Amino acid sequence: MVAIILGWYFLDENITSQTIIASFVLLIGVFFINSKKKIVLFQSYKGKLKK
Repeated sequence: MVAIILGWYFLDENITSQTIIASFVLLIGVFFINSKKKIVLFQSYKGKLKK
């Protein structure tokens, strides 16, 4: 996202609908990967607390 904004601001690059859609897909992927890590982390702590 930062590279897209910097390219638009400094190099006058066009931000197309394809760029916007790709950015949303990327951010959604990052969200799902990070949420999966949190679930696994909490499950490992639950197992330690029950013992």
